[in-house]
Amino acid sequence: MFIVINNNKISNFFLAQHIEKSQNISKGLFFENTEDACDYLTPLHTIISKPVYIFINKDMPHINGWEFLERYAFVENNNYNIHIVLMTKNELDIEEEIKINNYPNVIARNISEIDNLFIDDFVSKMHKSFLLKTV
Repeated sequence: MFIVINNNKISNFFLAQHIEKSQNISKGLFFENTEDACDYLTPLHTIISKPVYIFINKDMPHINGWEFLERYAFVENNNYNIHIVLMTKNELDIEEEIKINNYPNVIARNISEIDNLFIDDFVSKMHKSFLLKTV
């Protein structure tokens, strides 16, 4: 499952189209605000059995990407099933690079909008990784 937390409606539209065409993505959910995403994820984190990939815009209003990471840092049962890609418009500064290392669930950083090439590459790598873990 892919969850995208991004307030850019145009980017979400094109990403939704790509996810629908993908054979490796079973479901894509889109949230334009972090609060709704947190409300959706909170009761689910203990029962998720397959990997969930969350793409979150670091610069979201209200609850930004860092605050989202803080919320899920304490969740004990998210060790292998919730994976986060932090989307940024700019390179992270040195302080942010150090900070991000405290979050083992952050598996990638994307420095631009998610495009088809990034999704194809990411899905391919994650699909192979999941298959290797389940064998």
